[in-house]
Amino acid sequence: MAYIASIHKASSVRHSLKAQFLSPGADSLIVAKSNRVEIYSFTSNAEEGVCSLTLGATFTVFGQIAVLLTVHPENSPTDHLFIATEKYDYFTISWDQERQTIRNERLAKDISDRFLRNADHGAIYISDPRSRMLGLHIYQGIFTVIPLVHQPSKKGGRGTKAKALSSGESIGDMCEPSPIRLQELKVVDMVFLDLAEPTVAMLYEDGMDQVHLRIYKVKSRGPRGAMYRDAELEEVVLGEYEAKKMDPFSKFIIPVPEDIGGMVILGEQTISYVGPNGKLFKHPLIDPTVFSTWGKVNDTQFLLGDDYGKLYMLSLDIEGAEDKISVAITVKELGKISTPSRLVYLQDGYVYVGSHLGDSQLIRLDQDSGLEIVQTFNNLAPVIDFRILDMGYSGSEDHQHLYSSGQTRIVSGSGAFHDGSLRSLRSGVSLEDLGILGEMAGIRGLWGLKSNPYSEYHDTLLVSFIDESRVFRFGPEGDVEELDSYGQFTLNEPVLAAANVSKGRLLQVTPSSATLIDSSGITVAVWRPMGQNKINHASANKDYLLLATGGNNLVLLDLNANLSEVARRLFEQEIASLSIPAAPAKVCLMGSWTTSAVSILALPALTTILEETLGGSDGGAIPRSLFLGRILANQAPTLLVAMGDGRLITYSLNEADYSLSQKKNIVLGVQPVYLQPIPAAGGLVHVFATCDHPSLVYGTEGRIVYSAVTVRGAEKATFVTPFNAEAFPQSVVAASEADLRITVVDPLRTTHIQTLKVGDVVRRVSHSKQHRVFGIVTIQLRVEEALGVERYPSFVRIVDDARFDIIDSYPLDDQEFVEAILCAKLEDGDGSQSEKFIVGTGFHDDESDEPKRGRILVFELGEERRLKLACKEEVHGSCKCLEMVGENIVAALQKTVAVYTYHYPSSPSQPVLTKLHSYRAQSEPIDISVYENIIAVGDMMKGTSLLECDPATGKLSEVARSYQTQWVTSVALLDKETVVSADAEGNVIIQKWDVNGVTPEDRRRLSIVGEVRIGEMVNRFRRVNDTHNLLPDTPVLPRAYFGTVDGGIYLLGLISPTHTDLLMKLQSNLARLVKGVGDLDFNRFRAFSSPERAGDEPFRFVDGDFVEGFLELGEESMREVVRPKGGRESEWLDEGWGVEEVRGVLENLRRLH
Repeated sequence: MAYIASIHKASSVRHSLKAQFLSPGADSLIVAKSNRVEIYSFTSNAEEGVCSLTLGATFTVFGQIAVLLTVHPENSPTDHLFIATEKYDYFTISWDQERQTIRNERLAKDISDRFLRNADHGAIYISDPRSRMLGLHIYQGIFTVIPLVHQPSKKGGRGTKAKALSSGESIGDMCEPSPIRLQELKVVDMVFLDLAEPTVAMLYEDGMDQVHLRIYKVKSRGPRGAMYRDAELEEVVLGEYEAKKMDPFSKFIIPVPEDIGGMVILGEQTISYVGPNGKLFKHPLIDPTVFSTWGKVNDTQFLLGDDYGKLYMLSLDIEGAEDKISVAITVKELGKISTPSRLVYLQDGYVYVGSHLGDSQLIRLDQDSGLEIVQTFNNLAPVIDFRILDMGYSGSEDHQHLYSSGQTRIVSGSGAFHDGSLRSLRSGVSLEDLGILGEMAGIRGLWGLKSNPYSEYHDTLLVSFIDESRVFRFGPEGDVEELDSYGQFTLNEPVLAAANVSKGRLLQVTPSSATLIDSSGITVAVWRPMGQNKINHASANKDYLLLATGGNNLVLLDLNANLSEVARRLFEQEIASLSIPAAPAKVCLMGSWTTSAVSILALPALTTILEETLGGSDGGAIPRSLFLGRILANQAPTLLVAMGDGRLITYSLNEADYSLSQKKNIVLGVQPVYLQPIPAAGGLVHVFATCDHPSLVYGTEGRIVYSAVTVRGAEKATFVTPFNAEAFPQSVVAASEADLRITVVDPLRTTHIQTLKVGDVVRRVSHSKQHRVFGIVTIQLRVEEALGVERYPSFVRIVDDARFDIIDSYPLDDQEFVEAILCAKLEDGDGSQSEKFIVGTGFHDDESDEPKRGRILVFELGEERRLKLACKEEVHGSCKCLEMVGENIVAALQKTVAVYTYHYPSSPSQPVLTKLHSYRAQSEPIDISVYENIIAVGDMMKGTSLLECDPATGKLSEVARSYQTQWVTSVALLDKETVVSADAEGNVIIQKWDVNGVTPEDRRRLSIVGEVRIGEMVNRFRRVNDTHNLLPDTPVLPRAYFGTVDGGIYLLGLISPTHTDLLMKLQSNLARLVKGVGDLDFNRFRAFSSPERAGDEPFRFVDGDFVEGFLELGEESMREVVRPKGGRESEWLDEGWGVEEVRGVLENLRRLH
């Protein structure tokens, strides 16, 4: 039993449009992403320069969305949406303004026909601009008309009654589809023209691949008023024959509105305008290009986008009429955008760019600057490859690979060509900007203070710089004023600590003194260090002030006794950090500089209770910041030690004997980490950890979560402080290297995405933990416009895993394409081992479709982490995939799987690769996965097979295989006997090797134990290791992640036997109760589907996103799922599983993703 759930939902945009869907007169942007529809509202204020797209509603469709169209029935104040799926279901919906939700208009109808051949250029759906009908071309040689019911018109003059509607019909209904035979078999594009009679224009290819234009009128063969229910096509004879034969690379037809008429034909070399009379006007392009989409601006201007990410404005200047018409066509390049799949002109010069290969964008057109990117929508599609990083878990006792904890980082190669990028994903929380207080550089500390000690609100912000301090006063309405002075505070020095303390007093600590000031602004007491010593560190609570002076003197002062000295202690080592917990406190913390240790000291005596050595004596291992407090409710306090090398070490503290346990070592970044407590509800504390990758440490559902901070500006936060101002309640002030801003924490966990724009296709990704770098192989698109050719140079690149920038690049030979990269420990020639990068390539030429030769390259990382080629080996065909089996390298080649050894036969400076053994694949190995000495081979056409490798000789022998045809895209071994694979149809299949089968045939056959249709083609599986530390009663054991072409990243887990029946029944009962949009069926949506066979429901798979929807149901519906009324007892959940118990299980499952 398997469980799938989305970590990052599909983000590819293939369909979008503008419609008055939510309310009359208000345009909405509607975007389709895989099986999800998002509805955005656009707000624009030209005077204030404020504009944005805001997500207003979203809903899921039980099917992969193939098209979005709008229809506007006569009796509807708003537009309706026509949605069709890849399985050829179609339905229409509208927006219910009272209930603020989707309303079904036409329930789903299946028009698939397994005996017809799919259209060569893909399915085409078109809508008549006057909402009379829809047109579908989904099968070769068939054009299907779907008429819409209209109010019958009166015929015969005054007193004549209008023809009545047919029984059961109402205005706006969709009639039954009417198929019409087409003689054109290879239709490239087709559109409805804006004419009095429904008219279709189409581009089609003939047998010689020449593109022609043909125009048809849609006629009704039935009686008058039959509304095209029995339709036929009548060809329109064009005025000139030349208009029929088009540019051989013509791809799109743009209909021009009736006031002007005609159409525009987009080709790679020519843009043509065909007038209403068939007269042809051609405009040759100076630089030929491949257009990918278009969008209408007005009747004579259209936006064009091409495959190279260029945006153009097409303008028509038409003069005259009929035979005397003259047309001037101009095409102006506006600038670079993401490679567009859709262009939607919104208003006031704003355009939505929907992209499949890059980030979607909101841009503004400007006559002077061309275009400006206003808003960016992250898109991971296509996820070509990815890796899972555990954030440096040395010493962790309960590593669970839970992405939601923020402790797992996913790094993907996403996008294509100039949109290609490396993306880093972490689970994170958001800080929402409330305002920028000003541009300030060099901030070294922040403190929120109360002028009135009895007020619940902060009204003063103290900001420390290198050699001074500044004070800002906040008014109740949010107005901010900088003060020249603040009581008896010293402002010509930096501040080390400041706080409201007991008796309504204020505390300020500077390098020269500690000052206690009463509420009237009078100095109560001043303490100064002896001699020439300075105060180095300070920490205070309501009762005590803890100071480090002279480097190694520790002093404790009593704030209730006017800074009287309570205790003093001299240490041999220099003090690196201090922390005193919130009052009442029995202990304090001290970090040592030279010994790299943290000490727990008793209060008030400052005697040592415990000293914990953190390891290492270099500068990077210094404890820079400390915290002790309660992060988790009803659990022991947590000790956080922030290190100078970007690590965060956590412990659980036993309050009885102050012993430490449950050590975790988490890498947040590479720069020093500083901790700032932020009060939370229930007496708990959140901790903001600032470094080059800021994180928020907080407790939820009984565990500590380390979430990346996702806010523009706060991603570079250097200091933060809680600031509960009257105008900005429960806010946080954050300082960056450039400015100071006030924000508020959004507790909703989101995905934090960091992007490295590469500008190439990131083909494969690997990671070296030893060198702390990513190794990526990329393919670049280089257009040589002078020669009119495209070249694809390949590179091996090294990326720093913390700074996320490219360190080094190694260009490969001409016509050499990279296919694979692997980081593995290999011999160095002196008996030691180090991590090296192994790269597989293939040489492509114009003479053959498949590469005849390739190479395996081994790279070392030299000084400053630069690439050095250590070894190369020629192979037959391309090397598609690389893995390690024991100490040897296994490579998937053109037709074989081969095992190589890396060794030094003659010289310790001259390594070589030697082939040990090879295995002939069924057709072509596309992917491999290794678990111990078992190798899973994903064959491009013949499915999956398992090979056993002899560790001594490298000999390969087949031990099991699948006997069904499967176009494999990726495979992964979950354990020695379980393999998961994906095919080109978007199915995920789990197969089992029965090593204890009764017959030899049983033992050699991979049996299917689970299958489900994702609907998105899977590019890569990555197995999750080290999951044995999960609790025994965990419902689902995470085993793998997988990434898809549409930008989705999913978790794959195996369900424990104790929860199998529960989750299966829960999914089955939900599928009966919950009907999808358009009345689509969940089971049919997730059932296995291929040209050879189709299932009725998912087989031994549970859709986590679907079953977790149980938590959104009402109480009555929940009870109906647990105990279906009128259902058989076998459908009921087992005894002991009530609504509350099921809710608890599902809330725990949400933690996995």
